[in-house]
Amino acid sequence: MRRRDWFLAYTRFAAMVTVALYTAGHAAVGFPLLLGGAVWRLATLRRPLWQRTPLDLPLAAFGVILVLSTIASPYRSIAVTATVITLASGIVWFGSFAWLVHRDPSARPALLRVWALGAPPAAVIGTIAGRITPGHDRAYFPQMPMGSSAFATTLSLGSLVALGLAYRARGRERLLWFACALASLVGLMEAQSRSALLGWLAGAAYLTWREFRGRPPRLVVALASGLVVLLFAGVVAPATVAYVRRAPRDLVQDRLQIWQIAVGMVQAHPLLGTGPGTFQTVFDQWKPPGLERKWSAHDLWLNYTVETGLLGLLGILWVICTAAREWVRWGRRAAPGGDPLMPTVIAVVIGVLVNQCGDNTLLSVSTISGFWLLLAFLVVPFPTPAPRRESGDGGPNDGEGVPIAPLREALTAGIRSREGSW
Repeated sequence: MRRRDWFLAYTRFAAMVTVALYTAGHAAVGFPLLLGGAVWRLATLRRPLWQRTPLDLPLAAFGVILVLSTIASPYRSIAVTATVITLASGIVWFGSFAWLVHRDPSARPALLRVWALGAPPAAVIGTIAGRITPGHDRAYFPQMPMGSSAFATTLSLGSLVALGLAYRARGRERLLWFACALASLVGLMEAQSRSALLGWLAGAAYLTWREFRGRPPRLVVALASGLVVLLFAGVVAPATVAYVRRAPRDLVQDRLQIWQIAVGMVQAHPLLGTGPGTFQTVFDQWKPPGLERKWSAHDLWLNYTVETGLLGLLGILWVICTAAREWVRWGRRAAPGGDPLMPTVIAVVIGVLVNQCGDNTLLSVSTISGFWLLLAFLVVPFPTPAPRRESGDGGPNDGEGVPIAPLREALTAGIRSREGSW
C-alpha cells in the first residue's frame, strides 16, 4: 500500500474513532489523532489537511471576527483561550472531515453507521449511571463535558442518524437501525432535556415526511407508530413527562430572565461582544442577587451574539446559509436519486439547530465535532459517475495525483443498497 493510501486509511480510522465516541461525549479523543495527521502532512511538506469548499470564505470571516472580538474584549485573558481552542478545533475537525469525504466517498455511509451504532451503548451506560449514582436524577455519561444536557444532545443526534438509516434499509438491517434509534430515544428521555427532545421531534418529522410524502396512508401509519414509540419511551422514563410539563413554568422563571439579561449584555457590547468564552463572567455581573449563576445563555445564537457581537452572529449565520445553499445547489445538479443518505444528514442538522435554540451544548470540542462533520457532508458534493475513459487516459485525480475514490466504491460499500447488506 502506498504512503498516501496509508494516510487515507489512518484519517478514516481517526474519524471513525471520533464518531464512535461522539454520543458518549468523548469525541475529543479523535482530536489529537486528526491533529497528528495534519501536523505530519505539514512536516512532510505536503498540502494541509484541508479540502477547498464554498465555506472557506465564511469560515475565514468568522475566524477574523473571533480574533477582533478577543482583541476588543475587556476579559482578554479568558477570550484568548476560548478563541485558540475554537479556531484550532474548527480547522482540524472540518479540514479532516471535508478532506476525507472528498477523497473517500464510501466514508460517508461508514461514518453514519458507526455514529448510529455508538449511540445505544452510551444510552445504556448513561441510563444506568443516572439511576445508580447518588445525587443524579438524570441520565449522564461519566466524565462527559457539560453533563446531562450535552448527553441528551448527542443521544438525540445519534437516534436521528439511526432512524434515517432505518428508512433507507431493508430486512434485518432495518430492524437493527430502528432498535438503535429506539434505545437512543429512551436514553434521551432519561436525560430529561426538552430542547434535545424538541430537536429530535423536528428531525424525525422531517425524515418521516421525506420518506412517505408521496404515500399519505403510510405517512399516517408512520406518524401513529411514532406516537406509540413516544408513549412507550414516556412509560419507561416517567420523570421526563413531568419535566416536560414544567416547561411553561421554567420558561417564565428561568429562561426568559436569562434571555432578558443577555439582551442587555448585547446592547452594552453590540458590535464585537464581550469576547469568546466570557458569558459566565459577564453574566455574574449583570444578574440579580437571587438568580443562580449561568455558564451560557441557553440559546446558542444569543450566546454567540453576547460573546462575539452582531458581527459574530452574522458570521455564523453566513456559514449556515452557505452550507444550506450548497446543499440545494448540489441537490439540483445531482443525478436521479442523488445522495440517498442526504435526508438523514438534513434531519440531524434540523435537530441540532432546533435543539440549540434552547441550549448551548455545542460549545465544547467534543460536541461541536458532530456539527463540523455535518457541514462537511453538506458542502462536499456527492460524487457522480465520471465519463468513460480509454484505458490509457488514467482515472480522475485531485490535483496531487491521488485518485479520487470512484462512485462505484461507495455503491459497493452499501450506500444505495436497499437489500440490507453492509
